Amino acid sequence: MHEFIDKDPEKIITNTVAHIEQKYGQKISEVSPERILADVFAYRELNIRIDMEQLMQQNFVQTATGVALDRWGELFGYTRSTGETDAQYRSRIIKTYAVVVNGTKQAYESKVKAIPEVLDAFIISKREDKTLPPGVLKVTILEKSEADGIVSGKVPDSDVQLKVNQTLLNPEFGIIGDDITFKAPVTVPVNGSVSILKQLGYDDAELLKNINFQLSSYFGKLSQSFSSSFGVYDLEKELLKAGGVSQVTALAFTNIPTLKVGEFYIKGTINISTH
Repeated sequence: MHEFIDKDPEKIITNTVAHIEQKYGQKISEVSPERILADVFAYRELNIRIDMEQLMQQNFVQTATGVALDRWGELFGYTRSTGETDAQYRSRIIKTYAVVVNGTKQAYESKVKAIPEVLDAFIISKREDKTLPPGVLKVTILEKSEADGIVSGKVPDSDVQLKVNQTLLNPEFGIIGDDITFKAPVTVPVNGSVSILKQLGYDDAELLKNINFQLSSYFGKLSQSFSSSFGVYDLEKELLKAGGVSQVTALAFTNIPTLKVGEFYIKGTINISTH
C-alpha cells in the first residue's frame, strides 16, 4: 500500500529537537525539560501524521475502508451487501468499473477475484513467462479463510482451484488459453517482538489473549493480498486497541522481506513481553 506521509519517528524527533535548539540558541541535553517537551511534541506529531495518513487512504477506492468505502459504493450506485467485507465490496466496485476487455488477462483476474472464496489472484501467460507452453495460463490465488472472526488468506485447496478452472475456461467468458496450471502462493512469515505496558491490575492471561488477537487480526489483513505492505506503526495502532494495553513500549521487526510475485505475509514468530 502506498503511503503519502512520512511517519519516521527518528526524523520527527530529530527535526523537533533541532527546531527547539534553534529557538533556544543552544544544545539541549537528553535529560533536560526541553528534551522531554520535544519528545512529547514529537509523539503528538507522529500520531497526527498517522491519522492524516488514514484520512488520505480514504480518498481512494483502492484503499478506503468502512464508512468511507460505503460512500465510494454509493457514488457508483452500489450498496454493501449484508455480511460483505471491505475486500469483497471493494473488489465488486473495482471489478464493475474497471476498463477491461472481455478475454484479456485483466478481465480474467477480475473474474477470479469475484469468486467468493478468492481474496486475490494474478495470472501469468506466455507473454510474461516464456517457459510456459502455448495456450497455458499460470494462476496463483489466495483462498479466503475465516476463524474466530478473523479473515485471512491461505494457500488454496483443490475445490477452490476447480472453481477457478471452471470460471476461466467458460467459453461464454472468453478464452486467452486452453489450459490452466496452478502455482501455489508462498507464505512470508514476519518475525519480531513487541513490548507492552499493561494497565494497572489487568489480568495477565486476558492481556496476552487480547494482544494475540490483535496480532492475528493485523496479519490476517496483510495475508489477504499479494501487494500488502507491512507497517510498524500500523501494527502499533492495532495493538493499542487490545484490552489491557496501556502503551506499546517497543516494536522490533527488522529485515522484513519485500514481497515477490506470488508471495504473501503471514504472522511468524512474535515474542511478547509485558510489564
